[in-house]
Amino acid sequence: MSSPLIAKTVVEKDKFTVFPGEGLDSFIRGELSVSYVADIDLREVDPSILAVPFILNAAPAVWALGLHCTVPFMDRSFFEALEEIKSGYRTLYPEYGWLGSIEPGNLVEGNSRARRNNTGRILFFSGGIDSTFSALESVPEETTLLTVRGHDIALDNDAAWEKAMGRISRFADDLGFRTATVSANVFRFLRYTPLHERFPKLKPWYGTIQHALSLAGLAFPLASYGGIPEIGFSSSNDAIVAHLPWGAHGLLEPRIRAAGIVVRSIGADLDWIRKTEAIARFYRENPKLGKPFIRVCLNEMSGDSTENCGRCVKCLRRTTALLLFGEDPNDYGFSLPQPVFRTVRERCLDLECTLFDTYYWPEMASLARDRFEDASEEYRDFFDWLSGWRPAARIASHNDFGGNP
Repeated sequence: MSSPLIAKTVVEKDKFTVFPGEGLDSFIRGELSVSYVADIDLREVDPSILAVPFILNAAPAVWALGLHCTVPFMDRSFFEALEEIKSGYRTLYPEYGWLGSIEPGNLVEGNSRARRNNTGRILFFSGGIDSTFSALESVPEETTLLTVRGHDIALDNDAAWEKAMGRISRFADDLGFRTATVSANVFRFLRYTPLHERFPKLKPWYGTIQHALSLAGLAFPLASYGGIPEIGFSSSNDAIVAHLPWGAHGLLEPRIRAAGIVVRSIGADLDWIRKTEAIARFYRENPKLGKPFIRVCLNEMSGDSTENCGRCVKCLRRTTALLLFGEDPNDYGFSLPQPVFRTVRERCLDLECTLFDTYYWPEMASLARDRFEDASEEYRDFFDWLSGWRPAARIASHNDFGGNP
């Protein structure tokens, strides 16, 4: 027995709202509302493209729960992409069947201005290590930085949003990027408790399953209207992630495509340590540019963190890497008491690390050993300590840090 996935879509100039079909409230809270601050008129966007964000947010739950849903029409290439993405989840999480389906009444060739262009990129940008690296790898004149509200900054937190966007705007202005923003209730769209009860190994659902597809989908209406054929998604090194699959992976978001628009993973061949090195090198080679505030600390995904605490494992990983490459973390958005080396070392001793986190520290220890002889005197004690230090994995996996409401 199949049921409609989408009941209706209400479209305004810069906002659209998609309402779920009946009988889906066991895992969908309600409508998905998406709005843009950008050059856009959503009334001119093909309906098959407006459906993409809703479908990408809902599809993994439909598949995992074994439901069979229908939509009246779907872009042909997007339908093919969904089948490939479902196969990716089966590979990453073979203990679950992923037997559900979303069937279109009609397959269409979605009308998009992107079909007529071969240049241009929308790049998701949060100001973190991955997205900063991706921006520096992009051509500013051909790239729009897209920042999402409702993902790691809550929709109702105006102060946090304004502070984060002020920093992002300064970065964009310095390098010549265009910017756009999208607000969406993606983090409050699904009912996570029943999904966690049914699929405990996929907890937290948003981080483990939903977030890459959720974010990528939000760029499609903007790309379609603007005639932009590529959506850039900053990726982690899959050689690391493969040990503990996460919601962003080479088997997932790079397979998304619709109406001449594709998602491209940027930086998937590098881990964040090498990305930190590349960022440090760029600003050494361009000393007239102000160094960016690198937004690292998400405060356990609370939705309101805009400052780097300097104490959590993510902050200490990044500050350690910056020190390894001869940079002062306080130039990149941290506020660490002097001497910085001593502060980082003392705080590392109290770390509570996940198994995921422990993959990075041996590489940084090896770098410290390699760089010891050429290091200045002030760095040597820190490098000597780091070369022999190993954090203990006190928590079983990344998921134990929590996540979804």
